[in-house]
Amino acid sequence: MYGGVIGTVAGNGTRATPVEGATATGSPVGSPMALAVGPGGEIYFWDDRTDVGGKAIWKVTAAGTLTRVAGGGGGDPVNGNRATATKLDAVGGLAVDHEGYLYFSHTRGSTYGTIFKVVDGFLVTVAGGGQEWGVDGVAATRANLASPIGLSVHASGRIYFVEGTAATVRLVENGIIRRIGGTFTHGFNGESGPADTLQLHSPGSLAAAADGSVYV
Repeated sequence: MYGGVIGTVAGNGTRATPVEGATATGSPVGSPMALAVGPGGEIYFWDDRTDVGGKAIWKVTAAGTLTRVAGGGGGDPVNGNRATATKLDAVGGLAVDHEGYLYFSHTRGSTYGTIFKVVDGFLVTVAGGGQEWGVDGVAATRANLASPIGLSVHASGRIYFVEGTAATVRLVENGIIRRIGGTFTHGFNGESGPADTLQLHSPGSLAAAADGSVYV
């Protein structure tokens, strides 16, 4: 929407796998879900369609064409693999930093969660993939994440995300992970006090403001 007018940026009204290299508004899309906009006006979206070539992250370039940037392949989504050669299961959030790098939260199976950054077409793990569950102050890549979903990258480089099944908000800063909201227990125990002492019921998305505030 621009100037109060709604317009189409991708999709032609047909539900099918997007076409690589096509004009975004002339191509079908499947089940677009998570969304992020880069500093150059490029638009990223997660397409959850399950047919051949589906379940992928796509970019609408500034010129209005579609490019697949992750998923749609058959390989495991692990550190160092080419992003477009991997098979993605469930992407819960997308974010783009001020340099234009794409981040996404991914869950494989029911619980195995990871936050990836795409650098020069390859996956770089920034959090998850480890064995440490619910621990603060460890290297983020040692953490075992419980279904990461909402995701936001601050201009300072801090990475915020929601652990859905753990009902917490986590922060990765300088490679170290810690909890900044929630108690690992779904519930409600008030609206005032330190955020890491208050229970969250079902947090799903978040946003980090320029002043460092986090909205969940």
